[in-house]
Amino acid sequence: MTDAIPRKDHVSRYYERRHSFKDGRPTSTAFYYSKNDPHKKCISVNWNEYHAPDLDDSVPHIRNALRKSLNTKSDGKIAILSVRRVDDKILGNFKGSCIYHDPMPPNNMSHSCIFINSPDKVRIAGSLCLLAGKIYDMGPRENYSN
Repeated sequence: MTDAIPRKDHVSRYYERRHSFKDGRPTSTAFYYSKNDPHKKCISVNWNEYHAPDLDDSVPHIRNALRKSLNTKSDGKIAILSVRRVDDKILGNFKGSCIYHDPMPPNNMSHSCIFINSPDKVRIAGSLCLLAGKIYDMGPRENYSN
């Protein structure tokens, strides 16, 4: 693991439309562990303040990193999570859990992980979806810079 993300900061979770309610808010399935994580305990996110101190200014950078590292869909969404709220409401209940910076060079340097030391992915995912703050549209690819 690398450095923990400061509690005052935020992380973003990309999710496809099929993992959202009609209003665009994420369902719990939007927060299931990554299929590529061998431990099935890491939820991939992006660290907003890695790019810019203002959330609205950081989101275009997050979109670009996601576009370069994932097969994103234009109708996908990005949910913002407060590190402090996730830590207080969820991580504090599971010893050894944290949110840490886990860059994926060269395309996704803000990549991070929510590591939760618990086998109960359904309960964790349900709690995370309730903590989602502002929601941003992923938008069409042509809106991105390289």
